[in-house]
Amino acid sequence: MRTLSTVNRKVSLLFLSCTLPLSAIAQDGGLGATRRAPAVEANTMQLGARVAYTNISQLEGGTMGIGAIWEYAVADNLLFGVTLDHWRENGGAADLYHTLEVTDTVLGGHARMLFTQFDLPVRPYGLLGITTHRLTVKDSRAIPPTEGQPRVAQRVDVNSDTAAELGVDLGVGVSYPVNEKVDLTAEIKWRNILDDSVKYDQLAFTGGVGYLL
Repeated sequence: MRTLSTVNRKVSLLFLSCTLPLSAIAQDGGLGATRRAPAVEANTMQLGARVAYTNISQLEGGTMGIGAIWEYAVADNLLFGVTLDHWRENGGAADLYHTLEVTDTVLGGHARMLFTQFDLPVRPYGLLGITTHRLTVKDSRAIPPTEGQPRVAQRVDVNSDTAAELGVDLGVGVSYPVNEKVDLTAEIKWRNILDDSVKYDQLAFTGGVGYLL
């Protein structure tokens, strides 16, 4: 069962991941500053790490996850990239003796379009991608103790299933160039699994840092 302190930690991490780029902007003079974010140079590569708070349909609440990203700029406003993300969530328990654990490892490719027409110190962007999800669902039940026995339940795994599912990503975000080598990003992304019988669509709030190679 999720404790209040655990929820507070997750909310705090989400707040920091989403506000870190905006804090950097404020230190640089705010959105009203005259400084404009420099354009991305074509034929450059970027490697980064990120953390995400993901809300999963059919599960209670959300979970924290980690990921990595590689991108290549084919133009000053268009990047193609590959991502690898992972999360695990214990949720959907019907009672004390029934738990559901879901793990998802997501490998995806995407195109990220920068909106360079705005005179801002950040780079707004839209994202469209195709993913493959390696979903593992572990449904566990426990036999409750009977009268006269120790008050300890014997846990029994009822079902554990792993499947690969195709999906589509659709997202928006902003990136902020800290300097010539480092970018900060904040992003909201909807991850839809194409198989309607798999009820684990996701809404991910992501914060990350990228380094220009």
